[in-house]
Amino acid sequence: MSLKFANKGKLALYILLAAISACGNVVIAYVTKIMLNSAQYHHGSLNQLISIALIGAGILIAIMFTNFAYRYIRYDIVRDINVEIKDKTISYLIEQQSDSQKEGLNLMTNDLKQIESLKISNELMIISEAMAFLISIAVGLFNSWILTLIFVAATAIPGFIQKFFIKNIQEKSAKW
Repeated sequence: MSLKFANKGKLALYILLAAISACGNVVIAYVTKIMLNSAQYHHGSLNQLISIALIGAGILIAIMFTNFAYRYIRYDIVRDINVEIKDKTISYLIEQQSDSQKEGLNLMTNDLKQIESLKISNELMIISEAMAFLISIAVGLFNSWILTLIFVAATAIPGFIQKFFIKNIQEKSAKW
């Protein structure tokens, strides 16, 4: 795991900012729910509806600014990991003292770019998507646990159906 080379403080901050970033969609859904319920059931006045919209907009603006920090810390972590990996690679190449440094230079340019663009970014994306999933499930369970459980079960059904029929589909496509 390439994240072992990351600064632990920055990684903890990244996880916190990923959680805050994941709250953006939850805030939109919650404010929309409050506004629709208020309009549908005639709860409150127009001033209360406007104040709810303003509070929601304020929270979304705050989340937007934390998203700037979230993206900055993400790229800072990627840069730190790249510097650490390059430092270790250069140290290894110096210790080898091989006559041919061509392979080492190839490693420094192409292979490390692949590590950066794929591995590190994917590991960070896994963290942020996991935070979004956990927060969405938690808020869903808090608001309507029955609907959340139905949604989770209904979402899993296509996967089970695919798993059940995949062998048959693969056999028929191989014959085709």
